[in-house]
Amino acid sequence: MSMFFILPISGNLDLREVPLISCKTIHNGTEGHFDLESGIHKDCITIASDGSWPITSFYHSYNFASKDNVIICHPKKEYKDLFSILFITAQLNSQIWRFSYGRKCYLNKVDKI
Repeated sequence: MSMFFILPISGNLDLREVPLISCKTIHNGTEGHFDLESGIHKDCITIASDGSWPITSFYHSYNFASKDNVIICHPKKEYKDLFSILFITAQLNSQIWRFSYGRKCYLNKVDKI
């Protein structure tokens, strides 16, 4: 069962240490570091559902939270090496053309790729 957490506007949050992932394409999609206690994930790939260029997918090996327009992909199995996860992330990034020109990436589209 998925749980969604509604985060307040990042400008209203206290600055701390948990990265907040958004659809930005710089700094691994990190909008800033804030004081967050719920909705924390680790060892996941994030996909920006709004499809910003040049990269939309990032791997996060650390604790993070995300905004509602970011899809969080939890691995179904544990990977022994980092290269496998980075390869999967690169393959997801190669599919960016599917979500360009205003075509938003919804969960049902991600399931197909």
